[in-house]
Amino acid sequence: MNTAQRIGVSLALGGLFYASPSAAADCISNLHIVLDRSCSMTQNSIMGKTRWAIAVDAIRNLTTKHAGKLRFGLGMFPDKGVMTPQCVQTMPHLSPAPNNEQAVMTQLANNTPGAPCVTNIDEGIKQAGADPALYSTERRSFVVLITDGAQSGNCSGGRTTADPLTVKYLTELYGKKVPTYVVGFDVGTNANAQASLNSFATAGGLPNPTGTLKFYAANDQAELEGALDKLAAIASTGDVSLCKGVPCPDNRCLTATAQCVGGFCIEPPPDPSGGGGNPDDTGGGLATAGCSCQVGAHSHAGTAGLLSPLLLVAAGILRLRRRSHHTPPRA
Repeated sequence: MNTAQRIGVSLALGGLFYASPSAAADCISNLHIVLDRSCSMTQNSIMGKTRWAIAVDAIRNLTTKHAGKLRFGLGMFPDKGVMTPQCVQTMPHLSPAPNNEQAVMTQLANNTPGAPCVTNIDEGIKQAGADPALYSTERRSFVVLITDGAQSGNCSGGRTTADPLTVKYLTELYGKKVPTYVVGFDVGTNANAQASLNSFATAGGLPNPTGTLKFYAANDQAELEGALDKLAAIASTGDVSLCKGVPCPDNRCLTATAQCVGGFCIEPPPDPSGGGGNPDDTGGGLATAGCSCQVGAHSHAGTAGLLSPLLLVAAGILRLRRRSHHTPPRA
């Protein structure tokens, strides 16, 4: 068998040990949208479309473009038709789950803005934080708050007392490794709304890194779609066929052993000594929960340690070179 044939065999054998990404879907993040459906979303128009119509179209395009790459959820405030107790969220929202794209659009179609005409941001965030689906140990969860203004004066005492509640709920979410992006839609120069949303974005843990505003400002459909697409891309694992790892825009990972590298959580390679743990012998070369990818592997963490084909090829070539150096010349 010549050298080329031997390398071919090494490649073939390497394929036997290369994990199929059957569990890569476990890496898919939750993206839970908390949407303002207050009456002001239909009272103003932008280029002939209401804010609500623009938001619906933007979310439709978002779920279509990122279908299968994110587990979408949806909550809206205020609750449709709930007048007593005023400003309290009682209707169940749509928890993040696979293949929720059509369910999101159905919820939007069935909950157009109307009575009660209030803006209870605090209750909308509180309701999201009560969803256990956001606290999975197997995937990251992200919340996106989309609103066109500030808290109503008749809800939880208005901005003075309601904003600290919203900050509290966002801080609690962040403390459980669920950060929140804040998108201000057509807020313009409204100083009160800007101040509220700045505090919310800071508490959510993922403020806008550019500009003077801490939240992501969008003033028309193109800007709203651009902002949502950008945030979805950050939260997404990207390639769902080969596990790319848990996204970590907040520099945090679900497991203690993973490190945030280039926006994704990477597990350390196994101990080269064969002990199966970290080089410092603390154990945990592969995470037992979550789906951070091991360096050189293309499967979710928890799968048996597997080498990539490139590493196997390199090992095969090294073996052939060593063998050629020790083989006596033919007569």
